[in-house]
Amino acid sequence: MKIDLNSIKKLIEIMKEHNLQEIDYEEGTKKIHLRKTENKIIGLPASLEQVSGETKTTPAGKTEEKNVDENRHEITSPMVGTFYEALKPGTETFVQPGDPIDEEKTVCIIEAMKVMNEIKAEINGVIEKVLVKNGQPVEFGQALFLVKKK
Repeated sequence: MKIDLNSIKKLIEIMKEHNLQEIDYEEGTKKIHLRKTENKIIGLPASLEQVSGETKTTPAGKTEEKNVDENRHEITSPMVGTFYEALKPGTETFVQPGDPIDEEKTVCIIEAMKVMNEIKAEINGVIEKVLVKNGQPVEFGQALFLVKKK
């Protein structure tokens, strides 16, 4: 069973539009559960946080703008699961820093509920940094790769 990433993206847009914290979706034997988590990237060096262009909220509830770098992009996890950098243990990784990528390039696999989901780059560029380790659990929206746009 393969889950369509476009369906997940549509569910995410619905969550944003209606300010939902969680959503469940079922279609035949496919079941998707999405839960919004705090947009924190654990272990991300401060220098990378500054180029992400995201907004973060301080404890006082004030919004703080980060520096925007139009030439960089983060590939984020579309789901909660386990990050795998290669098809199988001992095989070549999908991408490494310095590798050119295009929109259709598979950059990793996220295992969710025993389903292996290929994650596409969806952008043209060059991989600058892999932000997670092989076998590491990842959250929805967590940055996986830093890409320099072409």
